[in-house]
Amino acid sequence: GSDESKQEYERLLCQLRTNGGKLPADAAKKDYMVAELVLRYMEHASTYYVDPVSKGSTTEQSAIREAVRPLVRMYGNSLVGEFDSLCLESLQTAMATDATLTEEERQKKIQRNRPLGLARTTINRHIDRIKRIMRWGCVKKIVPPDNLVNIEAVPGLRQGRSVARETKIVKPVDPQIVEATLPFMAPVPADMVRLMLLSGYRVGELCKLRGRDLDRSGTEWVFAPDRHKTAHRGHIRNIVFGPQAMGILVNYLKAGPDAFLFSLAEQDLIIKQ
Repeated sequence: GSDESKQEYERLLCQLRTNGGKLPADAAKKDYMVAELVLRYMEHASTYYVDPVSKGSTTEQSAIREAVRPLVRMYGNSLVGEFDSLCLESLQTAMATDATLTEEERQKKIQRNRPLGLARTTINRHIDRIKRIMRWGCVKKIVPPDNLVNIEAVPGLRQGRSVARETKIVKPVDPQIVEATLPFMAPVPADMVRLMLLSGYRVGELCKLRGRDLDRSGTEWVFAPDRHKTAHRGHIRNIVFGPQAMGILVNYLKAGPDAFLFSLAEQDLIIKQ
């Protein structure tokens, strides 16, 4: 009942509340398996990789799941302290050859005419995510520091110097092909394509554009989305609509500022009438 005991009790409660009901020292007392580390990290990712506005999960969560699937299949039952650079290099090779797939999964890929083995660039992204998990585990005293240094030393796969397949460079569509295609498109999608060419707007952003999102106070209209891919880094994204783009947008402005400018449902209704 002393003041010292009450302070110590509150201190322990504070640690439990901030660490998911566990004391931070608990991690150092246990020999974790790789699968357990992944599970704990996924719990962290479920609250970290979320949209700041909607609180819904981002695509990074599904990307992490794709990255850890071969890791868990190969080394899930191994102790974290036994997972080192040689294991990570073996994992790179396994990803390149789809060695972790079952025969049924392999046949499904063949039937769907999908290439076996992940592309080199995809493998590098997956390995980077696994390294991120190991760094997080080191902070939580699950991954030994020596192991982390050893794992971080593994380089990414270089073009033409691994068994991983290479992908073709995705080039922009020739503007002449776009112009030749526009007459065959419905009016709304055609105008959306024109706006993307004029402004660099992403299609997902364009589908969500509302009247109140546009700053029409100047000679050019500006849209600064609160939610974009680099918002969490403090970057500001301004999309500027010049005279040609404004000439298209003015036809889609609604009376209600919260209404979406582009609606395929409205287009279908007009066509039917």
